[in-house]
Amino acid sequence: MGSPIVACLPGSRSHVIDEVLPGQIEVIRAIAARHHRAVFVFPAANDDAAAKIRKAINGERVPHRVAVGRNAEFLTAADFALVASGTATLEVAYYRVPMIVMYNAPQWPYRLLGRWLIRTEHLSLVNILAGKRAVPEFMPYYKSSGPIAAEALAMLSKPERCEDMREELAAIIASLGEGDAALATAQMAIEMAGVKAQPLGKPAENTLDHPASARTT
Repeated sequence: MGSPIVACLPGSRSHVIDEVLPGQIEVIRAIAARHHRAVFVFPAANDDAAAKIRKAINGERVPHRVAVGRNAEFLTAADFALVASGTATLEVAYYRVPMIVMYNAPQWPYRLLGRWLIRTEHLSLVNILAGKRAVPEFMPYYKSSGPIAAEALAMLSKPERCEDMREELAAIIASLGEGDAALATAQMAIEMAGVKAQPLGKPAENTLDHPASARTT
């Protein structure tokens, strides 16, 4: 996969973006160093999120696009995704995009309270629904983005692994129902989580071009 389109979803809330986006950018640098024609797309949750993402990514010398309201287009085109933990993982799963889930919360609250309260083996929504580690997850915190970058590069170098993950994700979504029922269930899960999100749409036609060097926002 020499020229992948990588979708990056660092979350919708300001503090989540602050915690997740720096690590995603470090992983982006590693991917761009190996895949010189890679393009990075950011389907931002809202205008405030888009502004915060642009401020962080515009200083990077990588082809990228940031836009609000283009989730269906970006995720339909994406070969791979870096996703903040949360309901966005379910949206990425709906589009069958192989992903890595990441979140970097402060360590001390988890050490004091989280480890005593959390009783599930998996923390990402997709893996909880699957009942197994269907996608790599690095959470509730990580000390270095190095292992995440290594995992991303390993996945991008093995198309068969990504295809297996697509099948896993398809099975997870199918378990929610068939056709429009899966779409409705996924949307319901997002709403029940109390997250304001644009309605999920069926996969769009892939109209995203693949510039090798242009940077647009």
